[in-house]
Amino acid sequence: LMKGSSSGGIKDPPMHEPGSRETLFVQKGKVSLEIEGTEHVIEQGDAVTFEADLPHSLKNVGNSEAEFLAIVSSGLRQAA
Repeated sequence: LMKGSSSGGIKDPPMHEPGSRETLFVQKGKVSLEIEGTEHVIEQGDAVTFEADLPHSLKNVGNSEAEFLAIVSSGLRQAA
């Protein structure tokens, strides 16, 4: 993410199906991860895992470009 840019708004609908999990690893810089209105600042070398079907967004809050790796695992569906 370029300095000051974001991945979307917190009020945007969830982009992932129910039961999805996301792991975020910050490779460079500092990002703010907002999940349901709660902000978490994640810095270079940090990793977090969270429920990806909750409303969330990322914003570069550092002084330079931020790079991160996001791995999303889809939700498990139960057979009927």
